Amino acid sequence: MSGRLVVGEVLNETFQFGMQRWSSVFRFAWAPLIIAGLITWGLFQFVFDVEALEAAEKAADFSGFDEILNVSPAVAILAGLAGGVLMMAVLAGAFASIYRLVALGEDRPGFVQLRFDGPAQRVFVAQIILTLINYGTVLLAVLLGLTFAGASIGDFFSSSREFFSLVMQAGQDPNFQPSEEEMQAMAAPIGGVMLGGLIAAPVLIFINIKLAPFVAGSAAENRLLLFGAYRLTSSYFWPLFGVSALFILALFAMAMAFSLAMSFVEVMSTLGGSLGFIGSLFSIIGVALSLAYQVFVVGLQLSFQGIIYRQLKTGQ
Repeated sequence: MSGRLVVGEVLNETFQFGMQRWSSVFRFAWAPLIIAGLITWGLFQFVFDVEALEAAEKAADFSGFDEILNVSPAVAILAGLAGGVLMMAVLAGAFASIYRLVALGEDRPGFVQLRFDGPAQRVFVAQIILTLINYGTVLLAVLLGLTFAGASIGDFFSSSREFFSLVMQAGQDPNFQPSEEEMQAMAAPIGGVMLGGLIAAPVLIFINIKLAPFVAGSAAENRLLLFGAYRLTSSYFWPLFGVSALFILALFAMAMAFSLAMSFVEVMSTLGGSLGFIGSLFSIIGVALSLAYQVFVVGLQLSFQGIIYRQLKTGQ
């Protein structure tokens, strides 16, 4: 094992991959993304009474939250969790294909890519483990913050309901002002959760930097690379932190530029009358640009992890 990490090379190769391998990312991802979209649609139809939801949106009144649900809140939460896990399972194959293309040069043929073989299964399990670690960290930090604030998790849920009720009242009556007693009752639980967020933030950054090669490495190797990822990143925390920060800034700048470009396209798409043909053309261009951009971003995000794994593992 001869690890190294060159920040410039990681960023350069990531954006080159996004441009040069766009078609491969599209081949790997389009079918799983459609299936994931159908799962989302079906879950929405199962959980919500669509007509009641639309009526609540028009009236800006969500006080009768239970009335817009087809099922109980507990079943809705369980259905959401099950749907999320199912979507992760469907997308794991596409992620595995991209990781292995970046790390091993393995380019699977075929326009329709649906897989749940060994690499896809390891990606799925690795994502579940990483999600549980992150959510567990947040939960522990929030409980700690609530303890410091002298509140409990039950106090927070009660305060959250009261807070949203006050927000709805303020939306219906611009002159509404909550009482000082109501504000004080919410202060400790909400402040405790905010404190928990501050506690969790540096811990989450540390965990996700140290486990940066975990999912990609699990796809490339015939094992879950949880502890192996931690060892790979030994003495590379700050370079990984730096390259991750630069990558996030680059994504943010790119998103801003794309948003400006799409604003122009949307304005042009509203042209009517004698310029209606141009408006229709820009509507089609807008859809095509959105698709191209989303596939490009997926390629960037996944290849970034794969390149980090490969450089730390092989030095190349």
